[in-house]
Amino acid sequence: MWEEKCAKNPRLHNKSKFRLAGSRKSDDKIVLMLGLASYKELCVTNLNESFQNLMKEGIKNHNDKYSYLSQTLGVGILLLSSDSHLLLLRRSMWTGEAAGKWDRPGGHPEPSNIAELARSADIETACDVPNKRSMDTGKQDFEENLNDAILRELWDSIINEARDEVGLPPSELQVPQVSLLGVSHNVDAGDRPSLEFFARLRMSSAEIRTAYARGKHAEADESTAIQLMPPHEVQILVQDVKSLFCGGSATDEFSLQERRAGNLIMSCSPALIGALLIASDLLLV
Repeated sequence: MWEEKCAKNPRLHNKSKFRLAGSRKSDDKIVLMLGLASYKELCVTNLNESFQNLMKEGIKNHNDKYSYLSQTLGVGILLLSSDSHLLLLRRSMWTGEAAGKWDRPGGHPEPSNIAELARSADIETACDVPNKRSMDTGKQDFEENLNDAILRELWDSIINEARDEVGLPPSELQVPQVSLLGVSHNVDAGDRPSLEFFARLRMSSAEIRTAYARGKHAEADESTAIQLMPPHEVQILVQDVKSLFCGGSATDEFSLQERRAGNLIMSCSPALIGALLIASDLLLV
């Protein structure tokens, strides 16, 4: 199956990814339980048309509907310009997910960016400790350093994706300006998880268009167009997304059916819809 996908799309390539095994709340923090998967596993499980059968087999054999799915962790970010326009990108037709759809900038955190993951799992060797007490301390330090490195990669990955997909200068995407909204699950892909972020930029919508139009960003070929949606259209979109997926009434300016016929909602990627639902309180103020 992977070979068939690669034959149809030679630009696909396999690489290690993080797997979200679960999450829990600890005091005022959210703890993510991460393992390793790969892009190949994502394509042949969550993105497989038969993913529902895999979920049923997981429940039957392991009482876990995700046991046969990659649950590869993605990241995405909703970006608002200084004049409150929402940044959307039209995904190129060659991309592996949501081709041709409007989406927010996003991608994956990369385990290969973390040096600790490439080191020996032998804690004694890695920490060079002579006795058990020192070894326990060394192991704890190693695990804390590893957790810190993974956390940095989760945040750095979305900042890098926004920079590389849009052409924004690094100064626009410093960590204090970026907030984590939550985890979105794409039910059309076996609940494939994604961390969704939000940032309000100092650049205006016109400045963002200019930066994108230069076409010098590293992943310029992953999109074919940019849209800076004005605030009133953003509110209409969010309200109608909530109406479709959470129940409630559509907005009055246009009928929901008319806007769906105009592909306003139906041209959005599942990941974008999930992000809009999580961020609805922010976007409807």
